[in-house]
Formats: sequence, structure tokens, C-alpha cells
Amino acid sequence: MNKVDDLKSIAETADPSSVLKAPWNYYGKVLTFTGTVSDIKENPPDSESSKRLGGSSYSVVVNLENDVTVQGEMAGSSGNIKEGQQLTIYGYPVGTIEGNNTMGGHPVYICIIGK
Repeated sequence: MNKVDDLKSIAETADPSSVLKAPWNYYGKVLTFTGTVSDIKENPPDSESSKRLGGSSYSVVVNLENDVTVQGEMAGSSGNIKEGQQLTIYGYPVGTIEGNNTMGGHPVYICIIGK
């Protein structure tokens, strides 16, 4: 895969429910999602996530308006991103992951890798 520095310029919009249902239909495409940040986690430079993304990374969980959640593994630092703010993320979908919630459920999230 070729490295693309400006994911925003090639990002496509897609129905999040469709991506959640069949993420393989979107592999190789850069997608964009906008929602409310519910969680941010910085990863140390020596973590597996950071190594895969070039030295520093963070994960951000974004809840979309249609009850779909996206977890982004992003290159770089989270900077001034804060929980509760609206955020647009860009990245390559790589599948789905099962999360946990405080009620004991296990929601399924779209997982993307981006910048």
C-alpha cells in the first residue's frame, strides 16, 4: 500500500451501518466519520500500536449520531482533542472490534487506522 500523507483529500463518505455490517467492502478506501469523542488513549512510543504507526499513536473512540461507534488508531499525538467534542477522523477501515460498556454489554465498533 502506498503511503498517503493527506487522507482528508482522498476520503470518501460511507453509511456507517453498512461499514459495520461488511467492512471488507471498504478495505483499501479512506473513509471519513464525524461524531462525538467518548474516549482518548495515548500509546507510549514503544507500544505495539505506536510501532505499527511510526513511533507515536493514540486511539480515539467516536460515537456517531446513528448509534454506530468508530475506534480510530491514529498516528501522532492526540494534541488538544477532548472528550465530548465533535471530531472528524479519516482512515482505512480494517474490520470491527468488540468493546465493553459499563452495563456489561459488548458493542461492536468499526476500527480504522489513520492520521
